[in-house]
Amino acid sequence: MIRRADKILVFDLELTCWDGTPPDGMFPEIIQIGWCFLSPKTGERSGRDMLYVKPENSTISTYCTDLTGITPADVRRGQSLAITSARMTNMGMKQYATAVYGDDWDCVKKECEFANCDMFLSDECIDVATLTKLAFNSYKNVGLRRAVEAFGLPWEGQEHSADWDAWNTAGLLGAMLTSDWRKLVL
Repeated sequence: MIRRADKILVFDLELTCWDGTPPDGMFPEIIQIGWCFLSPKTGERSGRDMLYVKPENSTISTYCTDLTGITPADVRRGQSLAITSARMTNMGMKQYATAVYGDDWDCVKKECEFANCDMFLSDECIDVATLTKLAFNSYKNVGLRRAVEAFGLPWEGQEHSADWDAWNTAGLLGAMLTSDWRKLVL
């Protein structure tokens, strides 16, 4: 249950990844959590931030570093998902409705269950990717960058960096909340 309706917590994840099949015993794990806040009334964004998460069963591949810019040294500075989850819970993240672009909320829930730690996000989640499909009257998924640019917004920051992807998702959701969707065409 949300306790505050003045802001939406918009977040994004980056996961370990490989060019093809993961090595034996490895699977995608959260390595970066980025977030910012969005005022649903004004569409203004604030508080862009991120944390690295140290994966426990996977390593950072060269492919992953090339895609995200995240290096093995970056995640060594991070903490386990359990510690990160406790930290974000203490930061009050659960009191806000959340928004994501795609299945990141489900990913956090699954990984928190696997790590046997508390979910640090509210159960009330807005999937901006689904809203985007509705806005464009499309049954196909629309990538975040394409959706941002189709709304006439500039792409900001580094793509596949969790804090910047959260920032751009918040900008997109803010535009949706404060504009007329009927004029949109992909």
